[in-house]
Amino acid sequence: MISALYEKKLKRDIFRLSLMTLITVVIWIGVATYRAFTKSQVGGKIKSQIIPLTPTLDLDTMELTDQRLKVEPVNWDSLQPVFEVVPETAEPEASLSEEASPSGEATASGSQL
Repeated sequence: MISALYEKKLKRDIFRLSLMTLITVVIWIGVATYRAFTKSQVGGKIKSQIIPLTPTLDLDTMELTDQRLKVEPVNWDSLQPVFEVVPETAEPEASLSEEASPSGEATASGSQL
């Protein structure tokens, strides 16, 4: 008798638990789907870049582009390299005061060992 009542109560509890789990999962999927459709995936910088272009031409802008300075193309083949002649320089003469001492130690500029 106890086992039959316990089994009936257990089936009813499992049915309630499964029903609540199903309702929770359906609500969860619904909310996630709603947020995915309503939330924008495009950032602010990209939104400013994807604004549609107007199909009309601005004539004032077209006139300004015609008035720009035009650079003539350069014929790079006509340019020749420039070679500079560098005069030969004489080596500076070493003075006696700048010579190294025989012992390798620093000495005063006017004295010798």
